[in-house]
Amino acid sequence: MAETVLQTETPAYDVMKNHLGEQGMALLDQQLAVWQELNSRELESPLKNALSHGDTTLPKGTLLHSASMHEAFDEDVLGSIASLGIISGELTGVYEDAETHGCADFFRVAEATTIAGYMDFAGETVIKGALRIGRGERLAKRGVTFIVDPNAEGMAGLLVNDGYTNPDMAGFVHPPNTRTAEMTAAILGGVPRGAISGAIISPSVLKEPHLVEMMHQLFPELPVFDQDGQPV
Repeated sequence: MAETVLQTETPAYDVMKNHLGEQGMALLDQQLAVWQELNSRELESPLKNALSHGDTTLPKGTLLHSASMHEAFDEDVLGSIASLGIISGELTGVYEDAETHGCADFFRVAEATTIAGYMDFAGETVIKGALRIGRGERLAKRGVTFIVDPNAEGMAGLLVNDGYTNPDMAGFVHPPNTRTAEMTAAILGGVPRGAISGAIISPSVLKEPHLVEMMHQLFPELPVFDQDGQPV
């Protein structure tokens, strides 16, 4: 495994630090101490075990995080996820949006469903006032969607600090009014690599065999599926 190093001397990190303030940074430091310990070893994941045996059910509370087509073509981006897990971009030198500083953003499965069922649901369009948006925004069209097990070993302590549910984070996390805690999450710091329990590849990536091969090389033990829930 590559060394897990966070970038703390970048403009993006400074912006995050400003927004979090002293209280938020103290909370982030506590969170990252837990993340670092979990990231140093292999973790037990009930969902990964189930996916590995062909059960594509996503239990209620399962988290999903997408990497864009551009990111899916970038071996460094995917390699970082394989090594670090899914963490706030500001911890790797990348600016985040103005809503969830210091957090990694996820969609949350509201009710148990299959991979195919959730991807169909994510692709549906809904009307929010004057806006027409996808339930999962562009999730169904993204390059790679990572499945994160909320019941993986050690995850309970990290999920407490979710900007959608923890009032202590209200000073620096401002969720958009188009999202709810039932369907989305913003985990302070992020989640370790061992909590990543599977991946879903979009049709556009499936057309690029070298990208599929890269996924298997970077995540050799990870169950990988297409959007219909078929193993890839």
